Amino acid sequence: MNIASDIISLVWRLTLVVGLVSLWGLAPATAQEALCEDKPAPKISPYKGVYFANDFSYLDDPCLSRNDPRDSFSRFVDQWKRVKVGSSIVVEFGGEYRIRYHDENNHAKTKLNGADNDFTLSRLRLYMNTKIGKSVRIYAEVVDAASVGEDLPPRGIEVNRWDVLNAFVEYRTGGPDGKIMLRVGRQELMYGAQRFISPLDWSNIRRSFDAVRVDYENSDFSVSGFYGNLRKVRAHRKDGTDGSLTFAGLYGTYKGWAGQTVETYILRLEETAGAAANFELFTLGSRLKGGKANLMWEAEGAYQWGSFGALDQRAAMFSAALGYKLGNALPFKPVVWAYYDWASGDSDPTNGKRGTFHQHFPLGHAYLGFMDLVGRQNIQDLSARLITKPHAKVTLILTGHSFSLVERLDGLYNAGGGRIRFDPTGAAGTDVGEEFDIVVKFALMQRAELMLGYSKFWGGSFIDATNPVGVSGDASFFYSQFSIKF
Repeated sequence: MNIASDIISLVWRLTLVVGLVSLWGLAPATAQEALCEDKPAPKISPYKGVYFANDFSYLDDPCLSRNDPRDSFSRFVDQWKRVKVGSSIVVEFGGEYRIRYHDENNHAKTKLNGADNDFTLSRLRLYMNTKIGKSVRIYAEVVDAASVGEDLPPRGIEVNRWDVLNAFVEYRTGGPDGKIMLRVGRQELMYGAQRFISPLDWSNIRRSFDAVRVDYENSDFSVSGFYGNLRKVRAHRKDGTDGSLTFAGLYGTYKGWAGQTVETYILRLEETAGAAANFELFTLGSRLKGGKANLMWEAEGAYQWGSFGALDQRAAMFSAALGYKLGNALPFKPVVWAYYDWASGDSDPTNGKRGTFHQHFPLGHAYLGFMDLVGRQNIQDLSARLITKPHAKVTLILTGHSFSLVERLDGLYNAGGGRIRFDPTGAAGTDVGEEFDIVVKFALMQRAELMLGYSKFWGGSFIDATNPVGVSGDASFFYSQFSIKF
């Protein structure tokens, strides 16, 4: 029996065991009418961006049975959460199933290459979270990501059959004045607005690292340090560790300023076996996020230095956003945002310096267009977004982008960091084009969602001038996705 079969067998056996244990332990809720009569229903939003941060503590509320806002499915799957084994061990089981259909017109593999592709992606995640006492935790999560119906070979972010996404041991200590956490093993990293460090949930496989992480936190301030290597995904074999790519950083967050969050970070990324070049890059940045009344704002900037092959790296990025909630003035609770994103490019390929910003491990999909044709490298983007709820269970998101290159002698990079268009003469100019994205989300149940999306890209003069023969500069993308958490 191979390792995939072993993992499948183990997960389902453990799921069966914990389900039986849960059913065994069901008992009528104790009467607390006087204590619970005036207590409001708890706010329940347990699932987080990384599943090892999920919070099911509401299950410990003795008044939950009287003020329970969960639907029947949520109550059923919550039987597998916070299961007590003995006096000091608590086990949780859960996961997610997701299936998504793609229809990519003229931008297969997120390239404006004239190719079409339609296919279906599926992803199953299963996790077990074991807490031993107040200090120790063992967490394991497996993923099975598959693709069917592809007209072209799948991308590297689409297939990973039955492998380990997260597997770590964690130790926590401390009290009200400060808490310390040590985590060792395979783990997803997610910081700030995910412009540089993200698990990349849009990807079918998600992203994780074999790393060590140490956090310190008090009431106003936290600092997190990590050091590790990217998980090397092998579609049909056991995943490994990319020993040539080392990623480390310090990330500090201050929340003592009312209504504001300030983050400061320094990152180091080193590649010793690069396909294009070996590099060592340092990134120093900061982010401000806040709001007052209906007004919201965010700004993030970073400077990057180091070496890229024989070149001296000097690059930078800046993003700013301003939002306003119109919910009290208009129906459907609309929220409007205006964004400006800028990332430097290389102005002169012959001067021994490299000005193309390196985007590291981002969630670019959320910021620079849902078609993933644009990455945070040599780009300027002006965009506007409208978020509204025409129904309590329906969310509508409309976004428009206007893209242009920062340096005409550099090229256009997609969300994966690959340069997909380039004019070495610079004569093609800088006008990349416009993109329009529409996303509709339907809350079918509390933990099940249907999402429909359509995107259209209109190529600008730079795209028209660099089109291969017979290839249009326009592209479109339709997708539908169903997901359910358990």
